[in-house]
Amino acid sequence: MKEKPTYEELEGRIQELESLESAHKHLREKVRESEILFKRLYEKAPLSYQSLDENGRFIAVNQAWLDTLGYTQEEVIGKSFADFLHPDWRDHFKENFPRFKAIGEILGVEFEMVKKNGDLILVSFTGKISRDEKGNFQQTHCIFNDITELKRAENELRKRESHLRTLLNTIPDLIWLKDADGVYLSCNKRFERFFGAGEADILGKTDYDFVDKELADFFREMDRKAVAVGGPSSNEEQITFAADGHKVFLETIKTPMFDTDGKLTGILGIGRDITERKQFEMQLSLQSLVLNQIQDRVLITDLEGVITYVNDAAIRALGFSRDELIGVSVEKYGEAPDRGATQKEIVKETLEHGQWRGEVVNRTAKGEEIILDCRTQLVLDEQGNKVALAVIVTDITAHKLAEAGLEKRLMALTQPLDNPEGIDFEALFVPAEIQRLQDEFALATGVASIITRPDGTPLTVPSNFCRLCKDLIRKTEMGLANCFKSDVALGRPSHDGPTIQLCLSGGLWDAGAAISVGGRHVANWLIGQVRDAEQTEEKMRAYARNIGADETAVAEAFHAVPAMSYERFEKIARVLFTLANQLSATAYQNVQQARFITERKRAEEELGESEERFKALHNASFGGIAIHDQGVILECNQGLSEISGFGYDELVGMDGLLLIAEQSRESVMTNIRSGYEKPYEAFGVRKNGEIYPLRLEARNIPYKGTMGRVVEFRDITEPKKAEELLRESELTFRKLFEDSADAIQLLDKTGVFVECNQAALTLLKMTREQFLFKPPVDLSPEYQPDGQSSREKALKMIEIAYEKSLHRFDWTLINSEGIEFIVEVSLMPIKVKGELMLYSSWRDITERKRAEAERESLQVQLIQAQKMESVGRLAGGVAHDFNNMLGVIIGLADIILMQMAPDNPFHADLTEIRKAGERSADLTRQLLTFARKQTVAPKVLDFNDTIENMLKLLRRLIGEDIDLLWKPGHGLWPVKMDPTQIDQILANLCVNARDAIDGVGKVTIETDKASFDEEYCSQHMDFVPGDYVLLAVSDNGCGMDIETTSHLFEPFFTTKEMGKGTGLGLATVYGAVKQNNGFINVYSEPGQGTTFKIYLPCHAAKAGTETKEPTPQDTERGSETILLVEDEPAILRMTTMMLELLGYTVVAASTPGEALRLAQEHVGCIDLVLTDVVMPEMNGRDLAKNLLSIYPDMRRLFMSGYTANVIAHQGVLDEGVHFMQKPFSLGDLKVKLREALAG
Repeated sequence: MKEKPTYEELEGRIQELESLESAHKHLREKVRESEILFKRLYEKAPLSYQSLDENGRFIAVNQAWLDTLGYTQEEVIGKSFADFLHPDWRDHFKENFPRFKAIGEILGVEFEMVKKNGDLILVSFTGKISRDEKGNFQQTHCIFNDITELKRAENELRKRESHLRTLLNTIPDLIWLKDADGVYLSCNKRFERFFGAGEADILGKTDYDFVDKELADFFREMDRKAVAVGGPSSNEEQITFAADGHKVFLETIKTPMFDTDGKLTGILGIGRDITERKQFEMQLSLQSLVLNQIQDRVLITDLEGVITYVNDAAIRALGFSRDELIGVSVEKYGEAPDRGATQKEIVKETLEHGQWRGEVVNRTAKGEEIILDCRTQLVLDEQGNKVALAVIVTDITAHKLAEAGLEKRLMALTQPLDNPEGIDFEALFVPAEIQRLQDEFALATGVASIITRPDGTPLTVPSNFCRLCKDLIRKTEMGLANCFKSDVALGRPSHDGPTIQLCLSGGLWDAGAAISVGGRHVANWLIGQVRDAEQTEEKMRAYARNIGADETAVAEAFHAVPAMSYERFEKIARVLFTLANQLSATAYQNVQQARFITERKRAEEELGESEERFKALHNASFGGIAIHDQGVILECNQGLSEISGFGYDELVGMDGLLLIAEQSRESVMTNIRSGYEKPYEAFGVRKNGEIYPLRLEARNIPYKGTMGRVVEFRDITEPKKAEELLRESELTFRKLFEDSADAIQLLDKTGVFVECNQAALTLLKMTREQFLFKPPVDLSPEYQPDGQSSREKALKMIEIAYEKSLHRFDWTLINSEGIEFIVEVSLMPIKVKGELMLYSSWRDITERKRAEAERESLQVQLIQAQKMESVGRLAGGVAHDFNNMLGVIIGLADIILMQMAPDNPFHADLTEIRKAGERSADLTRQLLTFARKQTVAPKVLDFNDTIENMLKLLRRLIGEDIDLLWKPGHGLWPVKMDPTQIDQILANLCVNARDAIDGVGKVTIETDKASFDEEYCSQHMDFVPGDYVLLAVSDNGCGMDIETTSHLFEPFFTTKEMGKGTGLGLATVYGAVKQNNGFINVYSEPGQGTTFKIYLPCHAAKAGTETKEPTPQDTERGSETILLVEDEPAILRMTTMMLELLGYTVVAASTPGEALRLAQEHVGCIDLVLTDVVMPEMNGRDLAKNLLSIYPDMRRLFMSGYTANVIAHQGVLDEGVHFMQKPFSLGDLKVKLREALAG
């Protein structure tokens, strides 16, 4: 049985418990003080703060929260957060609060809360949750902003924007806005529907993101033109959609917008779909084309009879130009003689009855009358309104002349004429009847027969002609002439009988009789082609040779001619003579002079009418017309008066040469004397002395019983200007073609180059002879960059260009030196001298393509660097705040542990608290390292020696299954950096390598020298020219993909399982390298391992030997006086306790002002000042400087969560400065104090 403790033992036990209770009480007081400090902090914060437990109930709120909502603490604490929300938002909170606890943070989450007075406010929450060491939920920490007014303003702005958007979306036109880089900022619904794309597919994008490249290039070109104009620019743009090939027409107005400095800020575009209008115009054009193809004359007039349209057939028939006809009344050009109706009456009747038909007489430009069958039709629109008159006319002049000729023949046959002059055979007989009579005579007699004019030219078709005459003799020039000569002789008038004789060949008998009317010989009736039996073959051959005919053929044909006795032929000839006389006697008898008198009167009447019509036409002419006799003007029209400036009375009787400029009079007189009738040019002179260009055309005509000369004056001033402009335009085009910076070529239909400018030759480094008549494939590599055959792709591009009218694409070419380059090609079909060709232009974009690739690479690097910088800034700020809190935890734990026996039941718990604090401190140090805010003390080191000192530790770190291979470089330059940072870098890289290897593997550490010049660094964003020491750590592990390597150096990014990594190892490496002005590259592929290459700048000084710092066991207990300055009360109190435990006399101050006051009042020596760096009133460096004026020998030791560059530059300590990083332990403090006091 266990003995009972004695009284003394119980009393000792009680004292021990009391001592432990005292320590616990002290610790609780410290914790309470920390809580009070934290409470003051959040209560004084200007932002509303709240904390909820795991059930969503309030644990704490600050004063700003209470002021915002109007409640008291008692009304809030313990209540559910949902109780303070508008009922519509409570379910939202209940659904999302578990998600918040799982994720661990929220950012910008909005709720509608109810104030105590019933008002509603909209708030935006940001917050995180805290967990215990086991990862269990503890509480939330959130702040919120009242965004009610902001939301109200946003809603009002959104409402206005909605009104504007509704207005824009109801407008039928396309409206869009781009920035200066061509990025779409806004567009209306009509724009979206037109391109078949939603707002998300357009805004923030460029043309290249939602239409094909060719169309996007076209839009950009139109934008550039608008910017070049500097104001609103109107265009008609034809757009071909690549998806289905359909075309639309847009009428656009693009307006560039500039700021007050004249800098382009954007382009506003307004477009109207005019496809239907264009299609209607094309239909009209097609209709016009169809109308121009038909033979009938077509005119369209308005309701007043003014011509608005004429087709080509009407222009050809009338001889006027289209400009001379359009806008002129139809009354000017014709009448309806058969009805006595004027053109005005025809128009009126058409308007009343809808149509009209009849014959009209028109005058052509040459003054000739033509007879037309005219049909008019009233044209109505869709609503039944009268809009126009359509006129279709058919030329029936020839038909009417034929009718008149028939009538003339009838009159000639039925009415006797006294004078036969002017009577023709064709006017006396019906040709068909005479032909039939001739054919029947030839058939009945067996002889050949023909009726000719007196000169021998045929009037009828030969009857029964033999091959000898028809196909041989008459086919030669001499033979035909001899036949005509013979026919003339045979047909001479004779009262005794027919003329019978051998033809000039001597081989055939012919006979003839004259047909006369009133003693006038009008025709010959000839028969013959009967072979003379006495004619020899030899004579016929001789005749054949004489006329140039084939001898053999003539001889054969001669024998084929039927033979007839002379007596029989003579009888047939006499029958012919009788028949001819009978025709003569029947045709004309009793010729009367009265006929000629009647005809003469009629002719005079027609002449009068003709003169009237001539005058009307004369004055209606757009040119000047004059009739002159040897230069003296006898008559002129109004046009000449308008051209010359002289009045009609001044012109008549004037010497016409006065209207011709001096330099042209000689040539004009020459043409008058010679009767020249072709158009020619000269210079005229107006009444005011102005010299102007003329086109003259003249004819000699009978005029009032004498020969005059009619001349047309045409002012060609405007055509000459047009010709000059055209000539200048051609010269300008040729100069632009040759001087163009773009390479320009022409390809014919066979696909070869037939023309080029100098830019093309320069680009290809070829002569014109080397270039012309080559196809594109001869100037290209075998395959294009997309893998397509150049031959096949070139044919495809040409085919597309002919189909689409304009085609743009990129193409790779090879110059004569074998160097490849890239061009932007534009192909467009054009007509050159009636032949369809392809216009081609090249623009060298090789450098642009290279620059785009480089820019894209640099952009990626820049974004990564900016991201790392932002994350680093955040990490540094977080680490600083944690350091202050951890300082109190670690310091107090150290103090309590010093005063507590190891077997105390709380000793183990306090030890764990301290270890947790140390681990947290390690994390903050890693964050500071990544953020480059870790304070370091660099030394000039031998890189290889420093690494070799670590190898033993590294081998233990990676384990026995992994080989560590060390490859030191030779002749390395020294580096200047904190040795602990090298340890950090190597340890983290080797641990990562170990974790990447599954089982057995190898890790290699190498060093070397490296130098980079300006050119290399311009292509690699983080690199700086100079000499570097290279540290490479490689492994043969699993490797990484590109996505993983892009996040590799971000804090808390890890690919390891939960609990097996913090994600700060490589972030620490990155920060340490950057803090030392180095850079780091990663090379890795899945399954191929990883290599980290670190480049650290070399240092010129000689490397020193690293000295071992003293440990707490190496240092003695303190006895000096220390001035402690710290603005955080908890840290001030904790550090004071530490110093006193270490044996130091402490003078504590909470502000720099108080420290200066205490230093001045202190009696005795102050050996060292231990001061925080960042404080209100004055920073630690300036405070130390002021204290040195009081105690010149005082040592200085600075402490801080981070230095904020007060005592360090970019985290690097100045020479001779002693610094202690917060949080620190009692041992750290002991060592640093001895170092500073010994310094």
